[in-house]
Amino acid sequence: PFSVIRFITDITPSLDKPVGYTSSDANQFKPQVNGKDFLFQVKLIDTEGNETNLSVPLVFVATVGAQAAMAGVVNAYNNDKKIKTVTTGGHKMAIAPSLIPCDTTYETQALSFAAKSFQKESQGFLPEVISLDITEPSYRRISGNSTPLTVNLVDDNNNGHVFAEIITAAEVKFNSSVEKTGGSVLPNFKMTGLSKLQGVFGGDRADMEQMKFDPQKYFGNSGALLFGVIKLGDLLRLMPPLNMDDYTGPLNTKVQQLNQLKISLAGATEATAAQIKTQIETVAQSIRDLNAGYKNFRIPMLKTFEDDSSITTQYIWKGAAKPSLNAGIVTVTCNDADNAISVVTNYIQRKDSSSKAVFNTASSINDFNVTLAGLIQVNFAQVGFFVNNNAKVDVNIQMKPQPIKFLGVLSFINDFEKLIPAQGFSDPPFLDVTTAGVKTGYSMSVPDLQLGAFTLSNISIGAYVNLPFNGDSLTVGFNFCERNQPFTLTISALGGGGFFGFEMDFNGIRQIEAALEFGAAVAINLGVAKGRVSIMGGIYFKMVFKEGNNDIQLTGYVRMNGCLSIIGLIRVSVEFYMALTALMTGDKCTSVYGEVTVKIKVSVAFFSKTVSIHTSREFAGAGNDPNFQMMNTQQDWLTYCSTFAA
Repeated sequence: PFSVIRFITDITPSLDKPVGYTSSDANQFKPQVNGKDFLFQVKLIDTEGNETNLSVPLVFVATVGAQAAMAGVVNAYNNDKKIKTVTTGGHKMAIAPSLIPCDTTYETQALSFAAKSFQKESQGFLPEVISLDITEPSYRRISGNSTPLTVNLVDDNNNGHVFAEIITAAEVKFNSSVEKTGGSVLPNFKMTGLSKLQGVFGGDRADMEQMKFDPQKYFGNSGALLFGVIKLGDLLRLMPPLNMDDYTGPLNTKVQQLNQLKISLAGATEATAAQIKTQIETVAQSIRDLNAGYKNFRIPMLKTFEDDSSITTQYIWKGAAKPSLNAGIVTVTCNDADNAISVVTNYIQRKDSSSKAVFNTASSINDFNVTLAGLIQVNFAQVGFFVNNNAKVDVNIQMKPQPIKFLGVLSFINDFEKLIPAQGFSDPPFLDVTTAGVKTGYSMSVPDLQLGAFTLSNISIGAYVNLPFNGDSLTVGFNFCERNQPFTLTISALGGGGFFGFEMDFNGIRQIEAALEFGAAVAINLGVAKGRVSIMGGIYFKMVFKEGNNDIQLTGYVRMNGCLSIIGLIRVSVEFYMALTALMTGDKCTSVYGEVTVKIKVSVAFFSKTVSIHTSREFAGAGNDPNFQMMNTQQDWLTYCSTFAA
């Protein structure tokens, strides 16, 4: 990667007696002083003009008979890690010829040199840099990891302008910084190489050299997910190699202009240097625009740019999906597959220390349907996420005209669902945004239904979408009435009520909750006194689905109420509640308990007094099997011990 290597050390101190490097031949040796390798001072100048001063050990080979011995020397040097690897102290180096200024410049921690046999040269070899330890700025900013990466340089004469492969096993993880992509999409990937066009990339290096995008290889098993469950590698479609014919010509012309301006800048006076720098930035920006217009970001780009005023890290990706993906319990249908996913993130750090860094993200998932377990279909027009460091998070969930459609055994609910407006989700009656995610939904009341002695009242319908920002699965919920506001059904003196609700994510049903109660009520009014008595019995059921074992709560209860009012001044009310609850995990009953509550309230004029009595008892369940002490009395134990007494 260096255009000039200049030796600063031209005279050494007195050296130790030469010892043959590969044999007893003293014409090849490592210069040493007092038994230690002597470090030569050299200056390296890269193709961008960056200078690095290094202290490096060297091997001396005499010109006499050099080629005959060179094969052994080359082999020995390439296996001598102590001599061929030197630290560079984080100096910035252009590790390959750039396409635009600084797009191949990295903070470099170490260099590993090698010798390559080359018989056409009189010395019989050529020096080369085989690997470098660099700090990749985009990886550091997205993942928060500044660990150096080891890269090997490769031939950059390819359509993707790939110039290095990454040897270090490391992944770009968006999980710890989901605000950079919106949380609903996590495009994690294992880094495999560096490209002048795409920056750091994943997948097969040969694919990138052809500008081919294979999502299965690119994202692999790195945890790249949509809505916390759907693998991006399965959802996205293969993009064949791009046709570079119309791109290469204009690009080469602009690169030649850029190189000529660099040459002019090297010999420019102070008066003309500023003007040439402006021209360089103009041509560089035209190359960026050419790249953006050509590849349309179908392949994710994660790249850091630097100019005189700022350092910008940018992630841009506009993914094209398959028309439909059946992922077991989840089916995703992309109605606009070519524009399914869009993520644009910019992080701009000004070099002026008084200026604040600028961060912004705009991501969206467009025009898609999600079907869960063949029971519920959620129809999205767009899930959008917008954030910058000067404003709060803006989440926009736009639903289609029919936002939720129930299928199979739940299809009867569609008649109620028609009452839920789609705009209720983009401009909803409730929108809860926290650092953990956003929950948006709609709840509405349905008019009472009365036919003679038949009355159905207190009906409500609700639905919501919960989108976490931490990469967890999106959840969808629906409820017909609620536990604290159940529907009521009465026929003359007989009546009852209840509610039903469930929650689902892309793994299936997460929770089901329901209750039904029934009973009777009578009332009497004698003018000076009136009273009412009711008795209700009911069942409450709740199941939380977990991996391995499900948690179940089943409660049966009886509730009796009575009240008496005398001329409106004296009021007495009594409530009796008795319930038996079983808690189960999997196929085991972990706990059974009963409870009874009695409340009595007496009011006289403006004074009132309430007395409440509550008692409960827990019965044995699985995991509460009787122990030894429970099964044996003290006398049983003494009798047992006396049997073995001497």
